[in-house]
Amino acid sequence: LTLEQAANAFLQGTYHKIVASDEIHRQVVRRTANYRHSDMPVDVRAIYARLGTHVRATLSENNPKLEKEIVTLRLSRPGSFDFNPPHRDSYLDFYRGTLNVWLPLLGCSENSTLPVVPGSHLWPEDQVERGVSGNLFNGLRFNVPIVFSGPAPLAFVRPKVALGQALVFTPNIVHGAAINLAPDTTRMSMEL
Repeated sequence: LTLEQAANAFLQGTYHKIVASDEIHRQVVRRTANYRHSDMPVDVRAIYARLGTHVRATLSENNPKLEKEIVTLRLSRPGSFDFNPPHRDSYLDFYRGTLNVWLPLLGCSENSTLPVVPGSHLWPEDQVERGVSGNLFNGLRFNVPIVFSGPAPLAFVRPKVALGQALVFTPNIVHGAAINLAPDTTRMSMEL
């Protein structure tokens, strides 16, 4: 596989046709999981500035609780388990006081956008059943604890998010379990 073939597959949403094995996909994920803002094809600082006007706060791309930037490129092959289980990012201390920004890049539709549980950010913690850091899900270990249930059903909704738009939400909202139900397109999104 040449770099040009891989790039074309990304741009055409056919990544899943050349990266069919879970092991190769995990190798790709390890390389794409922690990009820097400067690696992104968009001006991330402009996104933070514009978002800051909407939430009436000065936002920064730097998280003072972390020694590195976290920008994640997510690749989700159709019908695969290329996603995180249901979770709240706020269970990890370094995500408290932040905002989640999910940007669709390719292959994002009503069948593949990031699912969220509306209102779950208001659930009292003593009514949420969750695992612990390091839980296994589909044979993979996850840092953030899995949310199993809450005071209301885990009724996921896939917000309509078009190219050029962003899904912005508190790290307290339950999200994840984003199986790509599109029949033949890899979903590519960026998370800030």
